[in-house]
Amino acid sequence: MKRILVMIILISSVALYTFANGSQETAAKAATSYDFQFWFAGTDGIETEYWQTFFEDFFADKDDMTFSITGVPWSDFATKLNVAFASGTAPDLVHYPIASISQRASMGQFMPLDKYYNNWDGKEDYLENLYNLGEYQGQLYGLVTFTDPRVLVWRKDLFEESGLDPEVPPANWKELEEYALKLTKKQNGQTVRGGFQIPFQNSNQMVQIFALQNGGSLIDDKGTTPTFDSIEVMEAAEYLQNLVQAGVSLPWDQLTGDQFNPFPQGKVAMSYDSPQAYRNLLKNHPELEGKIGVRAPLSNTDEGTFCGARLLYISSETERPDLAWDVIEKAMSTEEALKRYELFFAPVNRTSLLEDYIADDPELNTATIAAIQVGEGIAKVPWFSLLNRSVSNAMERAFYGEDVRIVFPEEAEKLRDELKDFQSN
Repeated sequence: MKRILVMIILISSVALYTFANGSQETAAKAATSYDFQFWFAGTDGIETEYWQTFFEDFFADKDDMTFSITGVPWSDFATKLNVAFASGTAPDLVHYPIASISQRASMGQFMPLDKYYNNWDGKEDYLENLYNLGEYQGQLYGLVTFTDPRVLVWRKDLFEESGLDPEVPPANWKELEEYALKLTKKQNGQTVRGGFQIPFQNSNQMVQIFALQNGGSLIDDKGTTPTFDSIEVMEAAEYLQNLVQAGVSLPWDQLTGDQFNPFPQGKVAMSYDSPQAYRNLLKNHPELEGKIGVRAPLSNTDEGTFCGARLLYISSETERPDLAWDVIEKAMSTEEALKRYELFFAPVNRTSLLEDYIADDPELNTATIAAIQVGEGIAKVPWFSLLNRSVSNAMERAFYGEDVRIVFPEEAEKLRDELKDFQSN
């Protein structure tokens, strides 16, 4: 019986490892010995080719060393990384979004980069605010390669139709409300075209954007406590609630993506979206060329917006941290930043490149850089998914008529109670 039990455990462990690695082939590859391993989130062919070429060039003069690059599906990345760290097979360098910083750094899986960064010749040229995106609890853990800020986009043709100047978008909350009401169309009391798109479900990102513009934050400065029941955040939530109840938006769940987003369908006149989504819209609908405007985020008491990012992190288990930093230095070079812009339209991360970057597409790239400079990513706490859920729940309850000043404190208090068990574990 004991032998059978041992066999069952071994078989289960192998099955779990194979599942976490996606396939038998991937698991075998992970077990292969390389001098340097790099994992990145995603399986896009162009990005895979970019990284392959990048590392071939980097290791061209290191004939005695081998390397591997592994693109991991987004849905599997966290699981595979957990298995790798648990089994002592973690890669040397990781390319992953900002959300991973708090989890991995708090578990000691990512290495602080301060000693390298402080001696880096390029730090004075590194775009302002990118350091903040890679910082966690006073230490730097990652450097940014790709940013994904939110900018305001609008349909110029719908502005003209509504008697608004198509070249003059709203600049603040007061103007946004005025424009949204004027751009909204209703038939028999039902909205058929929205003035400004607000997601009804999973609206935590929109709440974060408007909270920042009102001087608020979803968490405290120490990153230990939810603060989305603060006056500043609740004022932002009330502003969004009033717009929705005025009928300026159409129902939309942000997690459903662009397929169901009313803005690309011409059913909404203004929205917050990413520069890449703007480019994709024009690519898929060339007839809209010249009809879409874009500007930096709005402001109320402050400027602010959401800014996602993907960063390079050094594994704490690497035996070659200096080599890993050399890889990061190459990835941060002006040459590589320009390559990423050419291939992916990725915003540049060097101040010295801004003039040429903006000149290439003045309207979009000016707005993009302005958004990056004031943007914040997803909350850098290990419980960010719980935070997103609680904020979205509170906002959805408000959209359906409940009092913001009641539901936000209720949801915040429930989360604080939940975190007592989360943090104790």
